[in-house]
Amino acid sequence: MERRNKKGKHPFLIILTIIVVSLVGIILLISNELVAPVRQTDKQVTSLVKKKVGLTSIGSVMRFTHGDPQYSVTGKRSGKDVLVVVSNKGKKLQVFNRAKGVSKQTAINTVIKKSKIDQITNTSFGYYKNQAVWDVSYISKANHLVVKTVAFDSGKIINAVNTY
Repeated sequence: MERRNKKGKHPFLIILTIIVVSLVGIILLISNELVAPVRQTDKQVTSLVKKKVGLTSIGSVMRFTHGDPQYSVTGKRSGKDVLVVVSNKGKKLQVFNRAKGVSKQTAINTVIKKSKIDQITNTSFGYYKNQAVWDVSYISKANHLVVKTVAFDSGKIINAVNTY
């Protein structure tokens, strides 16, 4: 009976480990490069909002894509929670007091009550048709992407776009 030398197993395991570690490293490097522009834009938007609006803290940055791209930033100014919409490549900033409109969760709940939802995919804040709105995107039970626009001041659904 022939015995296998323990040294015969190790090269295979070493090669396999090197390949796996290399692949994981390459995947991490590529994914980091793919999100770098998004991180850079988020930094620019938050810097602009801190400087021009005087936010003392930043919560989150959202992208809004009805027409021209907009960015929305949540944060605090003078102790109050605000939403800031940045549009026209940073030339126009609009500040909304969060207490004077519906919250993100309320907008989501409004859409859930009136729709057959499988999964919420995104929620963003922006300015659409001369009013502040929440866009709630979801996958319907029929497997369609749906975007419903909820008015910030009233909480009513004002627009819906379905894909087929």
